[in-house]
Amino acid sequence: AARGNFNSHPYVRQRYRNVLKECAAVVFESKATQKMYIDIVDESSSVLIHYGINILELSEYSAEVDRQVIRASLGIDANALVFLCVGTFEPRKSQAMLASAFATAGRDHSKAILIMVGAQNNAYSVAVSQLIADLKAENMIRVIPVVRDLRPWYAVSDFLVSASDVESMPRSMMEAMAFGLPVVAANAPGVNELVEDGSTGWLCSTRDLLDLAETIGKALNVTESHRQEMSKAAVQKVHRDHQSAGYGMEFEKLISSLLPGRVKDLK
Repeated sequence: AARGNFNSHPYVRQRYRNVLKECAAVVFESKATQKMYIDIVDESSSVLIHYGINILELSEYSAEVDRQVIRASLGIDANALVFLCVGTFEPRKSQAMLASAFATAGRDHSKAILIMVGAQNNAYSVAVSQLIADLKAENMIRVIPVVRDLRPWYAVSDFLVSASDVESMPRSMMEAMAFGLPVVAANAPGVNELVEDGSTGWLCSTRDLLDLAETIGKALNVTESHRQEMSKAAVQKVHRDHQSAGYGMEFEKLISSLLPGRVKDLK
């Protein structure tokens, strides 16, 4: 918003910039986002704190549930290769392009299905569903409305896929990785700080239908042993860098440093 990427009066944008410059600390969740504001936020007040998630709670859930029982309850074949897309349906999330890419990449893979969770009562959701029908891909792509609890969907899936071209550091991606899901993703800002191409998943160009389809193809054809290696790497990544406890401690340190009489180096 501060960079003028929304439709507002120039006065509002300038006031927003002024407010950011006067802040004692401006917290960014990714290096990519921090870099975007380098000419707006003073270096002395720019602070990087990566998001953290409750990995323990997710791990306990994953260990306790029966994947096949949940699959059966959700109408998913026991042998299906499930790609999960999570996010409210809107153009920047590129669900329409993802549907087109998956319909192309998955034609020769009878067990491959794409589940897109996050449909809403809006024109874009309707358009995506119509596109899937036009592609005659209803048997391989399912559209699910917004849900309160995503954990069952993570538990039954094999990969997370994201075609979004505007991100920063998506929590859903971290949660999926905590469940051991390798990620297929468009290389939106911040995503490559989570996904290492070839290690914890695969990256492709943003807004590139052909590249996305080819990258989905890599996941479809990966060997089971390689997928398991990537799954372990994904889990290790979030355990190492995105624990909620560490996230809270970083904010505690930051707030303490800003209290009167406490002087600390935020860097």
